Amino acid sequence: MDPVAAAIYAELEGIMEQQPAGEVLPCEGCGGKCCKAAPFLRSEWRRVRRKHGVPSGARVVDRVALGREGYLVVKKSDGITCGYLRSGKCSIYEDRPVVCRAYGQVPEMPCQVLHPGTGLIAADRLLQRVFAAGVKAAAKGPR
Repeated sequence: MDPVAAAIYAELEGIMEQQPAGEVLPCEGCGGKCCKAAPFLRSEWRRVRRKHGVPSGARVVDRVALGREGYLVVKKSDGITCGYLRSGKCSIYEDRPVVCRAYGQVPEMPCQVLHPGTGLIAADRLLQRVFAAGVKAAAKGPR
């Protein structure tokens, strides 16, 4: 894995580990309310694309370059929904990006069923913070 990606994973997982045990998430039957345009690290995207392909009708948008890493977004034609959301469920659940794993686990990315309409701007700020910390950590090299 690219050093920047590894640092980003470590940063986000560290944030998630610091959170107290939270709410029971009502994922079953919610229809994928948190499944907005999915931000994939480039390394995640390569793995998912090889295994699952590009969803029919989805657009892949390059968002940020961070050396060889960075992230891109896979979205349906509505410009909002993740391209991998099918029949209200994640079609790549076992391979979903680390950011998707954080939904409902950190305050900035609350469950949209339990807390509708909250956290969307905060989620973007969290991603910017995590990416910046990941790039900085990777630049310092291994500890």
